[in-house]
Amino acid sequence: MNKEFELLAAFPIFSGLAEEELKRITELLRPLRIEPGEAVIREGEVGNQLYLLMEGQVAVSIRIALPAQLGGKATPEEKGLVKYSGDDHAIFGEHGLLGEEPANRTATITALTPCRLFEFSHNDLLRIVQENPLLAFKLIQNLCRVLAERLRQANQDIAKLTTVLSLVLEHRHSS
Repeated sequence: MNKEFELLAAFPIFSGLAEEELKRITELLRPLRIEPGEAVIREGEVGNQLYLLMEGQVAVSIRIALPAQLGGKATPEEKGLVKYSGDDHAIFGEHGLLGEEPANRTATITALTPCRLFEFSHNDLLRIVQENPLLAFKLIQNLCRVLAERLRQANQDIAKLTTVLSLVLEHRHSS
């Protein structure tokens, strides 16, 4: 296996794929280069591509707007959530990959350094479904594992935020 295959094999969505299966996927991947400050994905835009971060570092941010009574501003502002590097084997844009219709992006992904990525689209997945249903099943199963882990993390984050918000509101009412 060459170095590029080894890098791709480390991504969770390619877990357990045979070399021939991974080779077929690499034939469909489109390389991208993104410069610092450029957005790979913008929150609210529509898309059906998944991106694999091979090299570089990106920031994930979302627009938030808190009500004024909680100290918020009238206009939404960007809040950085996470930073990923090529070593993290990060993927993003996965929501749009699975649906029939392109999905609204839920976050903005901005390059912090020069980045090398691969793009994989919904149509690429459909091609694999037609050509090799077993490979498509493995990809979708791996993608479901990634999404399930992200949902578990989101649920934990929501529970923490709900607790903090409850404490803040309780403190405000008791003052």
